[in-house]
Amino acid sequence: MDATSRSCDEAEVDDGWTRDANVAQGPDSTVVMVRTDEHMRPRLWIATDRLDPPKPLIGDVASLPRWSPDGAHLACVLWKSARRFGDLGVVDVAERRLIIESNLGASTSRTEWSPDSRLVAVTGAAYGRPVAMLNIVVVPEGRVAFSDTSAALADYDLAWSPRGQLLAFVRHAAIDPATEEPVASEIWIFDVDERKSRRVVADNHAGLSDPRWVSDSAVTYCRHHWDGVRFGSPEARLCEVAAPDADGERH
Repeated sequence: MDATSRSCDEAEVDDGWTRDANVAQGPDSTVVMVRTDEHMRPRLWIATDRLDPPKPLIGDVASLPRWSPDGAHLACVLWKSARRFGDLGVVDVAERRLIIESNLGASTSRTEWSPDSRLVAVTGAAYGRPVAMLNIVVVPEGRVAFSDTSAALADYDLAWSPRGQLLAFVRHAAIDPATEEPVASEIWIFDVDERKSRRVVADNHAGLSDPRWVSDSAVTYCRHHWDGVRFGSPEARLCEVAAPDADGERH
C-alpha cells in the first residue's frame, strides 16, 4: 500500500473516540450510551432496538463504553470515587453485570480490543505520578498480561494488527508549554508473544498520530510538522514492522 494514498484529514475524524466516546454501536442495532443521573453522575444505558426505550446496563457509575469485536463484552471506565475515577470495567452484556473491575494504578483514558476479543489494551495517567501506563488485560479472566510504565507524558491512538499479535500506539515525548500541543512524538509497538514494547518511529519536530495497520507487518501513521508556532498539514507515512509469520518466525 502506498502511504500517500491515505488521507490523514479523513483519518482524524474517522475515530470512535473523537466522534462520540460515550455512544457505542454494538451488534445489530444495539447501542450503549452514557446518561447522567439526578446527581450528574454518568451511567451506562443500553437500547437493543431504536423503537425500545433505553434501559440501565449496570448500576455502577461508568463512561467511555467500548464494544468487543464479538459483541459479548463492553469495556468502560468506572468512577469509584473522587480519587479513583478511572478504573477499568468489563461488562458481560448478555448478563448485564461487571465481570472485571480492576484498579490498574492509572486513570483509564482509552481502551482498545484485540481482534479476537481476548485482550483489551488500556492506557492512562498513573495515579499520583506524572507518567503514562499501558496495560494489557486478558478477558474474561481479568489477568494483567503486561504492564508498562513510561516517563512519557501520555500514550494515545491504540491500534491492533489484524491478527492481534502487535499493538501500535503513539507516545508523546514532549509538549510545547505555550500551546500544550505535542511537539515530539513516537510510535511504539507492543509484541504480545515477546511481552515487551519497542520504539519504531521517533520525530523530534512533529506530532505523530493515528497509526493504522495495512498488514501484520506494516502500519501507516500521520505526521504533523511543528514549526514552533503551529502544525502544518498532516502527511501520511508508512512504517515497516518486523512481525511473526504464520509459524511464529520473524522475518
